Amino acid sequence: MTDKKHNFDFWYAVNNTDIVIVPTQNLETFGTTMLNYTLVCEDMDNPMKTKVRQGRMLAAKPQIITPNMYANTILEGFGEEAEQYVDWLKTNEKELKIIQYGYNLKQEAFSEYEITDHIENVVNRAKNEIEEKNDTLTALVVGVDQPWDVSLLKLFSVVTQKSAAHNFKELLSHNLLTTSKELQKDYRSKLIENF
Repeated sequence: MTDKKHNFDFWYAVNNTDIVIVPTQNLETFGTTMLNYTLVCEDMDNPMKTKVRQGRMLAAKPQIITPNMYANTILEGFGEEAEQYVDWLKTNEKELKIIQYGYNLKQEAFSEYEITDHIENVVNRAKNEIEEKNDTLTALVVGVDQPWDVSLLKLFSVVTQKSAAHNFKELLSHNLLTTSKELQKDYRSKLIENF
């Protein structure tokens, strides 16, 4: 019974999250990115109270996942069909490119407070403040109070989808998506020399 409630809460949160301001800057391809967020949630028991949470999300450098790396993790405890699938992945490696993203919430920058006002007014003020700062790595999210962290997962999903094409092109332009180990090794050594 508890699992159904959690599933409902999760999907309710996803479907009732609105990304009002999406960061205009893409996630870094070769480094980490610090995203700032303001999450505004209406108190479900009192529509005149609005919770505001502000914090940071540290988006890790995107990782390239190859079929060989994927094979090392997928096969543990799986059967013959999984092995056949991984064999197919290896055979079609040139056509398969996967970029993995990850993030951490930075709690040292986290704040939470409640305002006695309608949510629309709070959102409008927050939007004006963010637009005045012109910070290309700040997001404004309207979500649900419980489970509010799901709203941040949706934000991260939107930002990674928006950044993926740019990151992919940069990786491709530096020969990091090639199957040639020599080209990848050559570029990585150049990167290290430049630091």
